[in-house]
Amino acid sequence: MPNVLVTGGCGYVGSGVIHRLKRLGYGVSVLDSLVCGDKRTIPEDVPLYVGDYSNLALVEQILSKQVVDCVLHCGAWTDVRESLVEPMRYFINNLAGTMFLLQAMVHCHVKQIVYLSTASVYGEVESGLANELQVPNPINPDGMTHLGVEQLLASLAESERWSVVILRPSNVVGRVSPGGSTFWKKNTLFSVLGEVVGGERESCEVFGCDRPTFDGTAVRDYVHGEDVVRALVSALSSLPAMGTGVTYNLASGRGNSVLEVIRGFEKVSGKSIPVVESAAHPGEIARSVLEPRKAQRELHWGRRFDDLESLIRDVCLGKEQGLFG
Repeated sequence: MPNVLVTGGCGYVGSGVIHRLKRLGYGVSVLDSLVCGDKRTIPEDVPLYVGDYSNLALVEQILSKQVVDCVLHCGAWTDVRESLVEPMRYFINNLAGTMFLLQAMVHCHVKQIVYLSTASVYGEVESGLANELQVPNPINPDGMTHLGVEQLLASLAESERWSVVILRPSNVVGRVSPGGSTFWKKNTLFSVLGEVVGGERESCEVFGCDRPTFDGTAVRDYVHGEDVVRALVSALSSLPAMGTGVTYNLASGRGNSVLEVIRGFEKVSGKSIPVVESAAHPGEIARSVLEPRKAQRELHWGRRFDDLESLIRDVCLGKEQGLFG
């Protein structure tokens, strides 16, 4: 089995990937700053290097010290609202930081990478489903920085003969449970609603009720964190030929509005959810729905959480069991 370095391996998705790769017999090591991650989520026998992937000397040391066949880059940030408030931090971490990571890979002759990008690169998807052939048009720093990395990886695939897989997940929700711990992605609609039904919040704030959608609220495509973990592992076992780059959407292919998600939580939990209407944030996308069939066909990727209700039940069950706060 190949040896893999996972950036962000102590985080939400990365920690789930580590445990799955270990079970499959991969050699695994982790690079994580622990700003967002927790080292307790990974097995004790997995080498952990604490630091930023922007640290060229550190990454070169890791790649020289250990045999690394492929880098699985899960460390870039993906919070649209945060990127609008602190755009410089996103350009430094996602784009500039990844450039140093890739430079270290060039120096150490590591030419295989799986990159966890984001659906934000597409920008507005006004109608239908965005597929991988659609020209990206990001409207916020989150999408802009990820697209910059994607473009650099495309250049490296051609000029340096790299093998590159880019995954573009839609809105990732739900709980990932590596090694008995439980992670879930915070500051999302699903996490906020989970806190409301759990009695930790009084209401759900809805940003924008006059958007150009069927009910005026933002429409999103949702995918579970565990399904993203499985896609990353599938991508690792399906790396393309050297000199080739491929891109896959990870999504359900179905859009749900904010109000539909709220009604879904009310149905599953049996509780009424008070709503507070606020103005939309500039730079936030009104509608984003992706076409997932390429990943289903080429990565043999199928979703365990296949509809909105199953995603909601997972969050509500976690709250009932006290698995996360």
